[in-house]
Amino acid sequence: MRLDKALTYAMVTRSEAKKLLKSGTVTVNGKSEKDGGKAVSKDDDIRIGGQKIVIHLHTHIMMNKPAGVLTATE
Repeated sequence: MRLDKALTYAMVTRSEAKKLLKSGTVTVNGKSEKDGGKAVSKDDDIRIGGQKIVIHLHTHIMMNKPAGVLTATE
């Protein structure tokens, strides 16, 4: 996944992520990173201003309704 997208999963907006990358406060595995297109994984050590961030990936769960269950309101 791209670094800027990983930052958005860490509850930072895209515009804030761009500002943080430009200012040089984002580090990946101990190296300052300014390129939002760099490929990172959830195992990389990503920090903003020295504070480690946790990437929260979304999980989608699909469920089927049982036979005979009515879900309409009218």
